[in-house]
Amino acid sequence: MNYSHFSQKRQSQIRNERERQRVRNVNQAFEILRETVPNLSRKRLSKVETLRAATAYIQFLIFELEKHPEK
Repeated sequence: MNYSHFSQKRQSQIRNERERQRVRNVNQAFEILRETVPNLSRKRLSKVETLRAATAYIQFLIFELEKHPEK
């Protein structure tokens, strides 16, 4: 094996670690969002379900603000 093989292998390891960190960050953000959005079903929501619930919750909050603008 030559130096370029080790360099490519190391670059691949760095890319993989960066991707793992990105995925951890996304998952952590979803956990925070799950804790923030009301969940009446009590089951753990998938990422898509979490985004849909967050969208519905935001729409509800907008409606409430428009209904009671003085608050």
